Amino acid sequence: MKYAAYLLVTYAIEVRADELYPKYQEVLSETGSRVNVKNIISEEEKHLAEMISQLKTFSPDWEKIIHDVSTIENELFEEWLKEIQKEMQDIPTLN
Repeated sequence: MKYAAYLLVTYAIEVRADELYPKYQEVLSETGSRVNVKNIISEEEKHLAEMISQLKTFSPDWEKIIHDVSTIENELFEEWLKEIQKEMQDIPTLN
């Protein structure tokens, strides 16, 4: 059970990272930042591929399982974003 939890949580994290880091790199590049996360993006892509490979070995229903996990993770992420937006509305602006 622990192994399944590890695979599914890590998969969800890697999918989110795969979405986030390229956007972050885009902003860094657009602003002329000397910082870049291209190596992190490469590592995250490799780790995601590794998780998918392990999931395929773990269960013949791996695609349904990750679909369900991704749906749950996305719902939680959207709730989290809404809460952040609410909190930011309460922050007074400096003029």
